[in-house]
Amino acid sequence: MAGVHPDDALEDYLLTNDPVRMTRRLPQVMEAITALSGRAPSEAAVRVAMAVEADYLATALAAIAAAYGDVDGYLERGLGVDAARCETLRQKLLE
Repeated sequence: MAGVHPDDALEDYLLTNDPVRMTRRLPQVMEAITALSGRAPSEAAVRVAMAVEADYLATALAAIAAAYGDVDGYLERGLGVDAARCETLRQKLLE
């Protein structure tokens, strides 16, 4: 949506795995899971669930392409975000 190159999007996506960021977010995620499920997950399980792989993004983009043609098609037909709304969101993302 923001018009960034796919390689840049992938690089940003993989920042999810940064150990410092992961450690900082871990308590909040564990707390949320406990609140929703009534059971405290292990730290190891939450780290695995929070981690991302390049293949995850590739698979998601392939599914979007198969169902909607491209991300713009997904935004419009899948999510109901029209061109005007996309442009507003794009501008906010790029500020």
